[in-house]
Amino acid sequence: MSPLGRMTLKELATMAGVTPSTVSRVLNDPAGTGTKWASPETAQRILDLARETGYAKNPHAASLRTKRSGLLGIVFPRLNDYVYSSMYEGVDEAATANGYFAMVTTTHEDPELRDIRVRQLVERRVDGIVLSDAQLDDPVVEDLRARDFPIVVLNRRSGLAVSCVTDDYRGGYLMGEHFIQQGYESIAIIAASNLISTSVDRRDGCLAALRDRDFDTDSVRVVHEGFTVESGARAMTKLLESETAPRAVFAVNDASALGAIGVIRERGLRIPDDIAVAGYNDTPIARALTLTTVTTPLHEMGKESVKLLDKLLRKQQPESVLLPVRLTVRDSA
Repeated sequence: MSPLGRMTLKELATMAGVTPSTVSRVLNDPAGTGTKWASPETAQRILDLARETGYAKNPHAASLRTKRSGLLGIVFPRLNDYVYSSMYEGVDEAATANGYFAMVTTTHEDPELRDIRVRQLVERRVDGIVLSDAQLDDPVVEDLRARDFPIVVLNRRSGLAVSCVTDDYRGGYLMGEHFIQQGYESIAIIAASNLISTSVDRRDGCLAALRDRDFDTDSVRVVHEGFTVESGARAMTKLLESETAPRAVFAVNDASALGAIGVIRERGLRIPDDIAVAGYNDTPIARALTLTTVTTPLHEMGKESVKLLDKLLRKQQPESVLLPVRLTVRDSA
């Protein structure tokens, strides 16, 4: 036993009756007892002994040999949000399955803090980064790509970076079609920043569907506020203070739709009789409020982003992933 009270690789090999290199190869092979490095019986004996003795691989020694830390840096705007927490669960599941440890941090959508967090992760020698707080044209993303640092953009698009996103343009288009079919004569969109692809694509998809059906898109009011409940409330307040309130509102995520609903109800208006409201992502709150929305595979998106990063780390050249979405119609619109 080592001075620190931990079983060493050499000691485990002695107990198993094999060489240290065989133990190392078996423990590092995701195939488990199906490994090519030992017979199934020997591999099982090694795995059982490792579990019984509490053996843990030395990550520092491994990183010196492979020049890899086994760490992935994961950057989200926030985690007190069902959308991001669901994506993170997918990220963590795929990271574990592929032998990585996911080191997560948040930016609170503060660009300066985001840049600091990315720098800190690089300094801590993460093997690559999954970034969910990126802009369409992002200097940080381009800097990492220029340095050949493995990066995958999650839930957003950014320049030529490899990304894993849902088909937000299609989702917005489906919502625009639905509004036309419902016969809504005045429509508003609650959006976020023009620098963020999710907001831009969902807004533009909706407007495209309206144009394709000869709806006057010049009459559509677009209020750019953000993705939070508070931003949705601010946007809805602006819309209701205008000369004519919209008959239907498409919020580009469920949280801002929730904020809009709160303001509408405070004014004594009925949903959908007076104002119809729709959101995006199909979170549990959307289901509880019977909100019409667009359903997106959040968990799968997180998993796929890690698979893409793993391919980059293996020096492959993966294509960006675009996952399908579907319209979910409920009582609100």
